[in-house]
Amino acid sequence: MKRMALLALLPILTLMASSTLGQDAPTTEPTTEQPLAPSPLAGLIVHGDHELPGAEPARFRTALAGLDAFGSFNDGESIAAVVRVMLEACSAPGTTIALLDIEDGAPVVAVATPGALGESDGQTGNVRWWAGFGYTYMLYQRDDEPVLGAPAIAEALTAVATTFESHSGEGSDGLELMLDLENLRRAWPQSLADGPARRVVSVTGLANARKVHVHVPESGPVRLAYSSRALVPEDVSTRTGPAPAAGGEVGVRWPAVFDAGLRAYAVALEDGPREAFAKKFQEWMSVNGGRLRGIIQAVEIAMDWSVSRTEGDGLRVEVSTPVRQGIETVRLIEAVKATLANSGFEVEGQRGVLALPAGVASAVGGGTLAFEVDDSVDRGVVKITIE
Repeated sequence: MKRMALLALLPILTLMASSTLGQDAPTTEPTTEQPLAPSPLAGLIVHGDHELPGAEPARFRTALAGLDAFGSFNDGESIAAVVRVMLEACSAPGTTIALLDIEDGAPVVAVATPGALGESDGQTGNVRWWAGFGYTYMLYQRDDEPVLGAPAIAEALTAVATTFESHSGEGSDGLELMLDLENLRRAWPQSLADGPARRVVSVTGLANARKVHVHVPESGPVRLAYSSRALVPEDVSTRTGPAPAAGGEVGVRWPAVFDAGLRAYAVALEDGPREAFAKKFQEWMSVNGGRLRGIIQAVEIAMDWSVSRTEGDGLRVEVSTPVRQGIETVRLIEAVKATLANSGFEVEGQRGVLALPAGVASAVGGGTLAFEVDDSVDRGVVKITIE
């Protein structure tokens, strides 16, 4: 069963339940009295069957340890660390993540993921873990004083759904992302008061939001719910994306995705780099713009997405969308090949491959980006693969 994940979330936010933890808390308890877990500032729930024979919580532990690189939402290395944790979650159905607190600018993150580590409890660097009821519960926290225990972590993870209950819809499949922007602004002022992160939030149209809830279902339109600081907290607005076409799982308007993603990337840059990027992009568009617009308009309002684990510690992320009825696949392939060849891709046959920068590769778990038109199926499919 394919998992819908993060790539859908940026354009959704820019354009516009029950928890997976039904079991009791782990039985392993710390020897000292522990504080109660705070209400989560953010959460991610990846629904699905958690009884997986190939569950690998050790990989999640490694991804969490990568949060040592986090300093601020205003730098790329920090964002890469967060993206890697979220993508690891998307590759493990049954996983829940909760952002519990901010301590001296560093995140305190709790996780429940299927499977068990070799030890029932332990610590590696800033990651502590406890096992129970088919799950491994983990806590990332840099501060040694004090540490939440396993029962409090389980309680906090269950609270992810209840904290955002007023914003949640009826769906309990696919993926849910929740943000308490009101409290995130207070807890993380250095990241959200000014700078790139602030500018990106502003262009989403959600800069004045209290809470945000995004549900990317297993199939069907995406749902966005949010409350505003200008209104009472109980007043929740909802928006629904387009219904998928041509058998796709999630509805996506690709021209809007391209414009939204480009706008978010541009505002994240400082003035000098932004001007340089704009100039370089305009030059590139003067040569490739016509073909690019044709490629974007040649695909359906639909997307299928899967995130899976590969050998070692890698990930494979695949996005595919069907070609619209009536589009000549041969002409589309030629347009894609010409555009990729002018963009640094190595083109062979109907497939172009680009080596990713080290920081991006670390975030997405793969070293190459591939773009191809597969005409072996009816109507053809455009595929983007990172592995």
